[in-house]
Amino acid sequence: MMKYLTPCGIITLRDNTGMPVEFSVCKRKKLFPKQYLFYDTDYEYPVQTQNEYEIHISAKHLKAGINYILRIHDCECKFGDSDENTFCNYVFKNYYHLSIGAYDPNDDSKWYQMLAKYQHRHQKDAFQFDESEFEQYMISMLADCSGYAFHLLNNPPDEIIFHVAWIAHFTERPAELRFIDEEDLKDEFERYITCLTT
Repeated sequence: MMKYLTPCGIITLRDNTGMPVEFSVCKRKKLFPKQYLFYDTDYEYPVQTQNEYEIHISAKHLKAGINYILRIHDCECKFGDSDENTFCNYVFKNYYHLSIGAYDPNDDSKWYQMLAKYQHRHQKDAFQFDESEFEQYMISMLADCSGYAFHLLNNPPDEIIFHVAWIAHFTERPAELRFIDEEDLKDEFERYITCLTT
């Protein structure tokens, strides 16, 4: 497919000339177990979405030296969360909470390079990663957090996989949560959905 429709917007993959690139989407084989909003409080409430998917991009559709952009359109996104080698964005739109997560195979190497640069902070030149020390692919989040830019490096994988998940916000507030502030409730949904993609 060339685009994927979600409740919050359309996800596309394009090269640096704007040409669409093929990808596929499948349901995650093993869904994340049930979690709780406001865990370990008097307002603890169970949630579990069935909308967990994987975006698969075959290396056969990618070329070395070309930058690619995977993004969701017409959304106001922000940084979601990060963990070891993973990071994600977050969007709330149309009363849905959505997150797209990515895996960075060079996360540790990036930290080592940044640490070395910090130790020589008297150098005033702008910092740039030495990609010769990286493998598989280079990836970064877009400035507006709507998605990711990436390009192939040495020893690329057979495919690059992104995770996307969403859950509907409450149209009717459960009785257990009737005294919860709306912004606090949105924050809990954000915490939950970004946990699924990192």
